[in-house]
Amino acid sequence: MNACINHLLAMLILPGSNALSAFRTQRLLQQLHQIDGSIADISGRFLHFVDSSAPISEDDQKRLDGLLTYGEPFNASGEGEEFVVIPRFGTISPWASKATDIAHNCGMQHIRRIERGISYRIQMKTGLLGGEKTLSPEAIEQVQALLHDRMTE
Repeated sequence: MNACINHLLAMLILPGSNALSAFRTQRLLQQLHQIDGSIADISGRFLHFVDSSAPISEDDQKRLDGLLTYGEPFNASGEGEEFVVIPRFGTISPWASKATDIAHNCGMQHIRRIERGISYRIQMKTGLLGGEKTLSPEAIEQVQALLHDRMTE
C-alpha cells in the first residue's frame, strides 16, 4: 500500500493548450445538439500527466513547461460540466512514448511517463429564471460515448 501512495505522490498534472480546432468544435456542437439542445458550447484542453520516481524540481518544472507548451493557447472558460478522456489503463499511447523519450533526452531520467488526456467542458444554456440547465443522466452517457473512443480511451 505504501508503494502505491508514494507512487501517486509523484504524479503531476499540467494543463496544456487548446485541444479542439474551430472545425472540430463546430462538428462536436452539432452532434451534441442532437443529444441535448440546451448545450451552448464545448471546449477542450490538453492535460499532461507526469509520472515521476522522484519529486519534480523547479528546474524540471521549467523544462516540462517548455516541452509541453505547444499549439494554440487555451482561452476558453474553465466552467461547465467536465469530461476527462485519457488513454485506456494498461496502454501507452504513441504520444506518451515520444514525450517520455524527449523528457529522458532532456536529462529527466526520473520521469517514468508523460501521458496526455483531454478535459472537455460542456457549457449549458441558461433557463428562463437565470439558472443553468443540467444534463440528464442519459445525456451524460451519450456525451461520454461521443467524446471518447471505446477501443483506445
